[in-house]
Amino acid sequence: MVHEDLQRGNYVAIAGMGGVGKTELATQYARRYEQYYGGITWFNDRETNLAAEVLEFFQLQLGFEIPQELGGELLRTRII
Repeated sequence: MVHEDLQRGNYVAIAGMGGVGKTELATQYARRYEQYYGGITWFNDRETNLAAEVLEFFQLQLGFEIPQELGGELLRTRII
């Protein structure tokens, strides 16, 4: 069901209290269906600035050029 929804381009959200298995579900899904996506990338949002980590991944691993400024203003990540 989750896989079919994602393959159709639908968004899927898994919610619940801590300890009910959300992370385990995501881990098992990623390992089972990895061939449909070309790989797995894990980001640790508890120990790093997630936005900066994602931008670095896109730049270093995928070769994307990340703009440093927009409209003359320096772009930066910040935690809100």
